[in-house]
Amino acid sequence: IPLYIMCNSENRHIIEDFFHENGHFGIKEQDLLFFTQGSIPIMNKQGKFLLREKHRIAQEPHGNGGVFRALVEEGMISDMKSRGV
Repeated sequence: IPLYIMCNSENRHIIEDFFHENGHFGIKEQDLLFFTQGSIPIMNKQGKFLLREKHRIAQEPHGNGGVFRALVEEGMISDMKSRGV
């Protein structure tokens, strides 16, 4: 049974390393698929964009609200179809 794990760009390598260090918890490596969610700009309560640094808008992962888009963009839906999921 494939396991699809959504990560963000900042924690993906940490999560992948954790699974690797723990022998993938008994899951076959080919059935363990990591994918990265997108990010969206951050705004304050007044609707103004926040800056990460000068001339760079701050962004954060958009969370579960973007799961379906991330599944498509990261090729997970195609993988599911090829597996008959």
